[in-house]
Amino acid sequence: LILRINNILRRGGPATTPKVEQLVFGPYTFQIARRELKRGGEALKLTDREQEILAIFAARAGETIPRHELVGDDSEVGERTIDVQINRLRRKIERDPSNPVWLQTVRGIGYRLSVE
Repeated sequence: LILRINNILRRGGPATTPKVEQLVFGPYTFQIARRELKRGGEALKLTDREQEILAIFAARAGETIPRHELVGDDSEVGERTIDVQINRLRRKIERDPSNPVWLQTVRGIGYRLSVE
């Protein structure tokens, strides 16, 4: 799992890009190394896959990430499975998961984590 995350993070940009230690979006802070998401001072419980997805978004904050890149090298996980996992993650971080502010769908392409 760690190798897969490192592989994805390496694809994120050139080696001269500074590594991000944490990602802040709205009331949330995601500590990448610890794979910990907090709202205020309270840690939210995330599955391993949700942590991995957030790590991918953290490496490319604000960019649209195609579904196939979120699937990664795991051939057992389909693109529709990613949709379900994003939905579950939205239920944890969005006030209204049907009208997401942070995890936005880019129709026909994938998803984007809005950090504004």
